[in-house]
Amino acid sequence: EVMKDVPYKYYQPWVVGFFELSDRDVQEILHSSDMQLWKRPMEMLASLPLIIPPVPMNPQDIINANLATLSAVDMEKLVGRIMQERTLLYLETFLSHPQVSINARIGSKKRTLLHIACGHGDVDKVTLLLDHKAKVNVADTEGLTPLHYCVHPAEDLMHSVSIMTLLFNQKASVNLCDRHIRSALHYACILQSEKLVQLLLQKGADLAILDAF
Repeated sequence: EVMKDVPYKYYQPWVVGFFELSDRDVQEILHSSDMQLWKRPMEMLASLPLIIPPVPMNPQDIINANLATLSAVDMEKLVGRIMQERTLLYLETFLSHPQVSINARIGSKKRTLLHIACGHGDVDKVTLLLDHKAKVNVADTEGLTPLHYCVHPAEDLMHSVSIMTLLFNQKASVNLCDRHIRSALHYACILQSEKLVQLLLQKGADLAILDAF
């Protein structure tokens, strides 16, 4: 019912298979006492925020959660959901959890909350994380720092400039390079973003760094 107006071409394969079941089969799955029959489809449905709005989160659920029992994949999904919320309430609640470390590495790429917030271009969340003493020069498994994550396409330019300024105010290093020996300036040049290039040069970006290509 929720997805009946979504164009068929946007359905992922598992969704198509689920919809090809008869109404009777669907009802049997949803009302079965065997949780394994319906739990996975519902989890997958909740993981598709671009197709339908995610199931509303309750901040109290975050407080009550035993985060230590979550797998790396589930923790990454939880943080992704929190970062997608427009309000700061969910991130503030998450940060108040006794099992949360502001600089914890998340997921297979070992990103921090600050990496993710910078990648989302969310000025308010970046500000909140910096207020909680998030480290600005930490690198993920690719060697990318939060400053690298600020380099966005043109439509996010103003957010990128604002977030970069916040990072520089917290002593972000402008010349740190990823595993390809590329600094944030390399990526700003690739995007041909004049404003980002100007800002990085003003902060001392080194024009002489050669990448690995």
